[in-house]
Amino acid sequence: MDKDKKRNISIIILLILAVLMIVFIVWWQYIRSEVEEINLNTSVTNNSNTQEILINLSNTATDLNVNAEATIEENLSIQRLANIFTERFGSYTSESEFQNTLDLKVYMTDSLQSWADNYVETQKNLISTSAYYSIITKVISTNIVSESEVEATVSLITQRTEFTEGEANNIFIQPLELEMKADNDVWLINNVIWGDKQ
Repeated sequence: MDKDKKRNISIIILLILAVLMIVFIVWWQYIRSEVEEINLNTSVTNNSNTQEILINLSNTATDLNVNAEATIEENLSIQRLANIFTERFGSYTSESEFQNTLDLKVYMTDSLQSWADNYVETQKNLISTSAYYSIITKVISTNIVSESEVEATVSLITQRTEFTEGEANNIFIQPLELEMKADNDVWLINNVIWGDKQ
């Protein structure tokens, strides 16, 4: 599964880079045609102005490349956090007493940390400790649904394997949506919404 995930991420990165390259080439051709037009209309005495324009265009192209790389890195950062958080949050064993959830509090906003504390206390009172139970969650796909500088929504599809002592394993697909917020340029999980089992 890890090889598939790496391959999928590699394919996504290559597709993004290809699209960015095509956009850059189209943009560069457009700028080049404008520069040629400026050169045709500029006399020899304005040669220094043309060089200044070319330098500005070169700087703009460099800025676009840097911004594109930053956007790709930001998306990968959001996806990595979403994947790691989901697999840990969605995996549980009755022997751990919800330590998986408590360990993830460093990746949560204050409001989700409060929810996690209440959830753990409630679940500890509800769950029977007589039979062993565990669930393992693996992320199958990750999609950034929306993103701004301070908020992002990520949709994930997970495969979950449930084991109850004395019973056969139960394997199912379950979607998950994470709402994320940036706090001082650090992405945190603000809300977790599990979808219906499939």
